[in-house]
Amino acid sequence: KDSLILTGASSSAPISFAEIIQENTILSSLPFMQKYTLLISLLVALLLPVVILLLRIHIVQPLQKLNKAMKHIQRGDLQYRITPYRTSNEITIVNHTFNKMMDEVQHLKISVYEEEIKTQKSLLRSLQMQIQPHFIINSLNMVYNLIENRDYQMAKQLIVYSVEFYRYMVKVD
Repeated sequence: KDSLILTGASSSAPISFAEIIQENTILSSLPFMQKYTLLISLLVALLLPVVILLLRIHIVQPLQKLNKAMKHIQRGDLQYRITPYRTSNEITIVNHTFNKMMDEVQHLKISVYEEEIKTQKSLLRSLQMQIQPHFIINSLNMVYNLIENRDYQMAKQLIVYSVEFYRYMVKVD
């Protein structure tokens, strides 16, 4: 009644093994195991807040700062940068890379705007160059028709206005 019998068969021979262990032998180590289990549980309970605090400081807060920066950028604030602070090397590299990437994005955006302005100016000049010869020909044709109809006063006025227009166009270019 006070013992535990363990049995098992051999895999290589038709033999069975039996072991008789007294209950007091098993139960004698139980308080020892209970003490260690309690001690380990207390240590985990005491260290858990410290581990959570360290995780918050080194992982959660840096990720929150990165998330905040991305929200600023998403709203169109391309000037926003993550200010350097003391943290792990990996987070420092991520923050530095983010700031560098935003500098490049801002530079590229300015370059694209400048290229668009250059393209529009070039297109405007091209259109002006196409329009001016037609305008000159039409103006001369109107002056010719006015002179042929003997409307000299209107022809003089058209010539004066055309001269003023061309002077203005030269100043604008």
